Amino acid sequence: MNQKQTIYVAALKRIGQRAMSTHDLGVDLRKKFPDQAELIDEVIQEMVDLHLLSDVRYAEQLIHHLTARPIGRQKLWVECRRHGLSQSEMETQLQAIEYNEWDMIQAAYHQKQNSLSSSIEERAFKQKMMLFLRGRGFSDALIYKVIAHS
Repeated sequence: MNQKQTIYVAALKRIGQRAMSTHDLGVDLRKKFPDQAELIDEVIQEMVDLHLLSDVRYAEQLIHHLTARPIGRQKLWVECRRHGLSQSEMETQLQAIEYNEWDMIQAAYHQKQNSLSSSIEERAFKQKMMLFLRGRGFSDALIYKVIAHS
């Protein structure tokens, strides 16, 4: 078996284990075959051409997985970037699932509100809520709006 076939088999095994973006597969293969960048790029392009690998399909799966719990647009963008996906791919998938950040932040707010002790003072509650919502990737403007609204 020549080197390209070896890389191809390794790539097939890797995408058989879990869905991957072209970026993620390239990173994994470059770790295993550090001196074969050109062959890796060829193999990935062949897999894309054969529809074995698709960033659009991966973006759809990733967005679906991430939005299963309330999460903000900023955190979604960070995760998409981490997997080498473009903002346009993310936006397309968010439109497809009719993502509504206001609904998401309200769900996150009420989820956290139920878990926080009712005995804490209002200022401490707001601080904890702001930290929680920032951690979930919501913008400060939206956080202030949901806290003022509630």
